[in-house]
Amino acid sequence: MRFSTTEKTSWFYRLMYPIVTSLCDGLLLREVYEEEWIQREGPLLLAGNHLSYLDIPIFALSVRRAITFLARKTLTDNKSLAWILNMNMDYHVVLIDRKKADSEAFKKMLKLFKQGRAIFMFPEGARSADGQLQPAKKGIGLLACRSQVPVVPTRIFGTYEILNYQRKVPDLRHPVRVVFGPPLMPAVYDSGKQDPQRYEKAAQCIMNAIAALELPFHRSI
Repeated sequence: MRFSTTEKTSWFYRLMYPIVTSLCDGLLLREVYEEEWIQREGPLLLAGNHLSYLDIPIFALSVRRAITFLARKTLTDNKSLAWILNMNMDYHVVLIDRKKADSEAFKKMLKLFKQGRAIFMFPEGARSADGQLQPAKKGIGLLACRSQVPVVPTRIFGTYEILNYQRKVPDLRHPVRVVFGPPLMPAVYDSGKQDPQRYEKAAQCIMNAIAALELPFHRSI
């Protein structure tokens, strides 16, 4: 296991982690850069771009910590997905209603931060339809400013070419690269309570940091 054995995780997460790792390593050309920016303990918000259904498992495998992800509540309409989500609800999944301001989900995330957990969030809110970065939603700025935790910008390359809205059959010939950036501290992304655009500016700051991440020139796709 790449993540700490002292972290509280569900039995399902621990069971599936090595299985999914083996599948990804066997099927994908995957490399991770600058993972040392991620602190091993304490509350942390990771923010990354969203290109494909593959992003969540690949991001989870690229971090030496157990991660909590957001999932839209409508996924529970599928019985199989509902069972998987329920198996991970305590530590790894926060269900969120994207049709409204979900205060319960927000409170749960703040509680997880107080427990020292790491949460991964997609600032764009949904997968990119064309593989390009999309504007950040206000929610990431709200969560960052209210929690005051370090934010690690993260960018994934290659998953759009493998599987996207148009491509239904995965094309595994494309390499996948994950790049992490230096943490953004509250003093960098939070303009303060007096700013009426506080959350929007924080979201844009985080998205700008993601956009600035590039592949090492000698290993670029």
